[in-house]
Amino acid sequence: MENTKLDYLEDTYLFDTDAKLLSVENYEGEKLSLILDHTIMYPQAGGQPYDTGEISQQDLIFIVTEVRFKDSKVYHIGHFEKENFITGEVHVHINEERRKLHARIHTAGHLVDDALYFFGYNKDLTPLKGYHYPDGPYIEYVGELAGDLQSIAKELENKVNEIIATDYQTHAEIVSSLDDLKQCLYVPSHIPEGKPIRIVYASAPDKGQPCGGTHVKHLLQVGKVIIPKIKVKQGNTRISYQLADGS
Repeated sequence: MENTKLDYLEDTYLFDTDAKLLSVENYEGEKLSLILDHTIMYPQAGGQPYDTGEISQQDLIFIVTEVRFKDSKVYHIGHFEKENFITGEVHVHINEERRKLHARIHTAGHLVDDALYFFGYNKDLTPLKGYHYPDGPYIEYVGELAGDLQSIAKELENKVNEIIATDYQTHAEIVSSLDDLKQCLYVPSHIPEGKPIRIVYASAPDKGQPCGGTHVKHLLQVGKVIIPKIKVKQGNTRISYQLADGS
């Protein structure tokens, strides 16, 4: 079976599309899932949660409650409301508000990282992971950030919102090989296999980061960002952040 084409890499704000249903099968032995030839639905990865929505064929509906990526294919996991589909053309619709929120949170995480680099605080820090969920997003690094952490948090917060005020138009590019990632600020030790290699420029044309997630088109769409605390523990530094509107 062919690999799933990942439409969300090209357009975060595409909420509806038509696709071809290739198969209906169980995911990991117990969850019912649909596999399409291409999809706008984001599968959970990189610290960003999956999309939800529905896939329909005429008056039949499949409710998508979870989306996963495995062996170069996207599994749309959920349940049929009535009868099962037959293979053929289907319509895909994602939860628009959920997608927009996740894009805002994810882009904000990139901006926190860019602000850290702007002040040179990254010198003794190595990116470890990002958690871009609404219930408490953060960026974590290996290494201990020294100094007045409360003052640094405020400094980073001001810089992030200064960057947002530029309303920079974010963009991304698909590159052909891992060698093309040398232009990035940093390259993580693990690059997912089976997916296109993509660089996202969230705040400037010289600040690219490898990323397969969804992002806003213009930075003002992020809104104001708050950095409530920085925590240093057991050799790691965690920078918590949140959207000021609480969404």
